Order: sequence, then structure tokens, then C-alpha cells
Amino acid sequence: MIIEAIKTSFKVLTTNKLRTILTMLGIVIGIFSVSIIFSISTGTRKSMKDSFSDFEQDTINVLVGKVSSIERELLEKDLNKYVNENDKVDTMGKTISVKFNEYEYALSVKNYDNPNYGHGYNYAIDENYATVQYKTMEKIKIKKGRFLSKKDIVTKMPYIVLREDVAETLLGSSDVVGRKVNVNNYEFEIIGIMNWGSDENVPNMFISYYFVNDEFIDVESPPVYIIKVKDVKDIKEVEGQLKNILGEYTSADHYDVYSMDLDEILKETESVVNLIELVFVGIASLSIVVGGIGIMNIMLVSVSERIKETGIRIALGARNVDIVFQFLIEGIMITIFSGIIGLSLAYGATIVANNIIAGYEDITLKLILDFKSCIYIVLFCGILGIIFGIYPAIKAGKLDPVEALKYE
Repeated sequence: MIIEAIKTSFKVLTTNKLRTILTMLGIVIGIFSVSIIFSISTGTRKSMKDSFSDFEQDTINVLVGKVSSIERELLEKDLNKYVNENDKVDTMGKTISVKFNEYEYALSVKNYDNPNYGHGYNYAIDENYATVQYKTMEKIKIKKGRFLSKKDIVTKMPYIVLREDVAETLLGSSDVVGRKVNVNNYEFEIIGIMNWGSDENVPNMFISYYFVNDEFIDVESPPVYIIKVKDVKDIKEVEGQLKNILGEYTSADHYDVYSMDLDEILKETESVVNLIELVFVGIASLSIVVGGIGIMNIMLVSVSERIKETGIRIALGARNVDIVFQFLIEGIMITIFSGIIGLSLAYGATIVANNIIAGYEDITLKLILDFKSCIYIVLFCGILGIIFGIYPAIKAGKLDPVEALKYE
């Protein structure tokens, strides 16, 4: 019965192709619009998650401002003791932004917008930095030589690793491994050249944390202690304990303890995306409603045109429910075909859009029309067919066979 109804509906819909196409147009445009909106919102969510994945979620950053060098040394001892004795903490890394007096003009952050000079900070790191900042370290690509080893750092070897573009700007070439450079009246050997791609907010150089003295320290950029916890759920508890330790050395105004709560950030950003998505889907749905009304109108016309045919079918034994089912199937087929066409156009549009976007390095968004959304849209179209086809179908099922046979 279902197969026969589908065959009959298909024959009816293809009899007047132009009318069928015009009837479907509103639904096609609406489904196309909704699909594009879903693909943009899905791509935006994925882009946000991908960008957040670059951050370490299991680390706590501790910044300490106004304390003397002696107090800072005592504070580091207390922090080291806390890390070693707390079973919820993995390890602690230390880093500090240092001055690079000989090339201060070229490397200063004040010249960030000058394309002829390097950008970012100059970092001194300890032996645990690579462990606590593992995602940051993944970005480093050593082009020549090697990076600082733990032994280099702990033994205070006068080694330096420079970013490729910085070496080229300052020394005229990146082929400088083994060359000596003077930094704040200290001689350093270049052991590696690194490349961070197009990311400009990264260090120009790395040296050992233990080599740093008053000549290197940038008073505006205090040391950063990075505590890596074993389980993310313990972060808030560890933060509270760290604040208690810091409170013994300085006031709350002079230190900062923070972590990256990506789940909370994602919830907030997704709520904004959901709101925007809802508004645009609502606007696009108007086209679907208009298209649905058009389908209902054409179905009523179809019922009127086929009154005699319906009367004959009833006279030959067709039940009222068979007539209702036949016209209902026609409405469902119109909306489902419209949905499939709208999805196909949207899929093609996402491919074209993604190819265009790929030409722009600054844009990371990629339109994604996922399979789940497609299934929901097709099911939605089927429901639309029932909603807008039910009244014409019921009207057809209520026809009096005697009157229908007399109809001309």
C-alpha cells in the first residue's frame, strides 16, 4: 500500500513539473538557509574548541609583584616544598620575561607594530617549563641546532635559542648556530634556531632561568610560577592553598592566581552562538512556513482537481483512510524532496565557501554540515509534510463518492 501510494504520488508530482517546482521553492530556500546557519554555528563551535585546546587546562599560573629578592627566594622555597609534599600537584615550572639590553630597541615590545623588528618577549625558563607548558612547546619547531636541555638549564649554561625571524633581523642570517652573542654584558652561545610560524605573540629567545640576575630582570614582568595539577577537578582547591602561601608574603593586590576554566568559557561562548543561531533559524523558518502554506494551498487545489478521480477510487472500494493516506504521502514527498534539494545546495555551498575561506590564513572558521543535522532536517521536512498536508488530505477523505462521480 505504501509503495503504491508513493508511486502514485510521484506520478502526480511529475505530471505538472513546473507547479511542483514552484511549490517546493519556499521549502528549498528555507531548508538551505537553515542548513547554512547550522553549518556556520557547528563550524564556529569546533573552531572555538580547537583554539581552546591549545591552552593547558591542568595548570595554575601564579604571578607575584612587589616582593624583595630575598622574599622571592623564600617564596620559591615554600612553593617548591608545597609542590613536593602535595599529592594533588604534579610539578611546578618557572619562567620570567627578561631584558635584552643590546637589542632592546629591536626586540622591545614597544616596537610590536614595526615589521622590521622582532615581537614578543624574551623568556628565561627552568627545567620544568617544558613539562608544564607542553602544548606551548609543541608549537616550537627547531629549524637548526637544538633546544635547551634540562641539564643546560640547571647548570646555568650560557646558551640561547633564538626565533628564526629574530636571528635574521638582528644578525642578518638564521644560519648562526654556534655563534656568540653578547647579552647584558654576558656572552651567550646560540645553540638553536626555532620557528613559531606566523604567531607573533611568542618569545624571541629562551635562556636558563638560573642565569638570570638583576641585569636581566624586567621589573614590569615578574616571574610566573606554573603549577601543574594531576587532576583538573582539584584546581580550585590548589588555587586556594596557593593563595594562603602567597598571603604570607604580600597582599592580595600584589599577586594573582588564575587558571584557564575552558569549560566555563565554552559554556558562555556557546550560549551566545546558540542565541544567534536561534534568531537566524527563526528568520529562515519564516520562509519554510510560507513554503508550507504554499504546499497546503497547492494540495487543496490538487484535491479539487482530482475530485472525480477520488470518487472513482472510493467507488472501487478505497476507504476514506486510503484517500487521506494518499494525499498525505504527496505532501510528505514534496517536503522531503524539498529538504533533500535544500541540503544538497547547502552542502555544495559549504564546499565552495570553505575553498574560499582556505585562501585566507587569518580565518580559521570552517563550515560543517554534519550528518546528524541532515537527519534532523529530513525528519523535520517529513513532519512539515504531515502538518501542511493533513487538512487537504482529510478534506479529500471526506468527499461524498456520489457527488464526486457527478463532478465535472
